[in-house]
Amino acid sequence: MFIQLTPKEIFYKEYTGVKDKGEAAIRNLIDSYPKGFFERNLLVIPEVPGLNSITFFPESVYFPKEGCKESVRVLRHDRYQPAVDHAHESFEIAYVLSGSCDEWIMGEKHEFKEGDLWILAPNTMHRMYIDNDDGIVLTCILKKKTFEDVFAEMLRRDNILTEFFLSGIYSGAANAYIIFPTKKDITVSGNIYHLYREGIEKREYYEEIQTTLFISTMMHIMREYGKKAIMPDFKSKNDVTDYAIIRYIKEHYAKVTLNEVANKFHYSVSYVSRLIPKLTGMTFKEIQQKLRMEKACSLMKYTDCPVAEISERVGYVNTETFIRAFKKQYGCVPSSMRR
Repeated sequence: MFIQLTPKEIFYKEYTGVKDKGEAAIRNLIDSYPKGFFERNLLVIPEVPGLNSITFFPESVYFPKEGCKESVRVLRHDRYQPAVDHAHESFEIAYVLSGSCDEWIMGEKHEFKEGDLWILAPNTMHRMYIDNDDGIVLTCILKKKTFEDVFAEMLRRDNILTEFFLSGIYSGAANAYIIFPTKKDITVSGNIYHLYREGIEKREYYEEIQTTLFISTMMHIMREYGKKAIMPDFKSKNDVTDYAIIRYIKEHYAKVTLNEVANKFHYSVSYVSRLIPKLTGMTFKEIQQKLRMEKACSLMKYTDCPVAEISERVGYVNTETFIRAFKKQYGCVPSSMRR
């Protein structure tokens, strides 16, 4: 799929041809462009002061409005743009719609071709370079909270994607990336391009359509390519154990105790109580409460189970205690979720 080079990309292509000829050649090229061109187009030229890249992008860059309904932003990466290391606060999904690109993830170079899709965990340093006119790479930026809220049920399944996102959300991104070689799957390419167009056109219900498309695409990828996914190994035995501890809490959140976790992994209670905040930024009780409330909210929205039954299922002995906790978390009583 060929998209005509933009003025920004034309400059980058010319810059690629002169950057090795020295600072004078770069300056001559810059001087040949109209005043204000570089500031208006937010160009990145590492050798020129004032035109360097930002190295960290918080979620607010992509989702600036309070109460923003968007959970996905889809951008097209500029061809020939200089590759500069940077990281995002959010999950990032990149997909090669056509052509090819190079991506350095934590310093490791990967060569991606049409149909390749990869997901980067939050705070993963990376840089991309596209050296061909045919290289169309679409990047989806996703809120971390999207996976905790919208995809909560999907991520309860035992699969490689669950492992990846769980490590990214709760375990300090033990895995930096996961790769799915989808080749020329027309469902994947069509859906991701549709996501991109919805974000540009912003017609009525586009936020809901984008979320639905993204969920559908990820489920299709997991069904067809889950067993072919490529993910780096954990760095050490400790990483495996750390991940297993968080996974165990997640799977047994309703009834599990800190003593049980410590006994399960042959650690002292005091050690586990210090380890969990180090891995997640939350105490054991905070994680348990978060998981209980997420499950309760889902059950209230999508089932007809009585409040008392839901209270018991998520680990509360007393229904009134559950209702107070729910109100503190969401600012409303559980039954209001069904109105």
